[in-house]
Amino acid sequence: MATEEQVDEFIALVDETRPVHLFHHIDETTVGAGGIMRMLCCAKEGDDPVTAGAIAEELHVSTARVAALLKNMEAKGLIARERAISDARVTVVILTPRGRALADAAYRNVRNHAAAIIDAVGIERLRAFFETARDICAVARPASVAMDEEDSEQAPGASRCPFSS
Repeated sequence: MATEEQVDEFIALVDETRPVHLFHHIDETTVGAGGIMRMLCCAKEGDDPVTAGAIAEELHVSTARVAALLKNMEAKGLIARERAISDARVTVVILTPRGRALADAAYRNVRNHAAAIIDAVGIERLRAFFETARDICAVARPASVAMDEEDSEQAPGASRCPFSS
């Protein structure tokens, strides 16, 4: 069973490293405009055409969010929207040559960044890190916070902040 000191140390480590920010730069290529560009790059000739609905489903975001992203990307000349050949009611999204060049550069940048991380940390340590991260995710649940007056009463002598060590 975890000791109070271990719990305090764990909370301090989480606060210090901010896990949500660890891979923010790499994550930018999997969400938002980067995710759309990656999805369009990966679409193979002969596959189903990429639609706004397919993008929303793949990226787990609303169609309204995808529409706003596509509008912005189209204004920048990164994508074009065309009617599907098989069904004129369907609009497909394609990369423009400018969008393809930017996506290719981003892909190279992510791979270079990943190589630098591997070189600095080592692949074995990274494997262990991700295995540990999966184990943590398997048991981690957001802590619930009581908002009722009766639930918020402090125990006698409990004057320190419960989130500090």
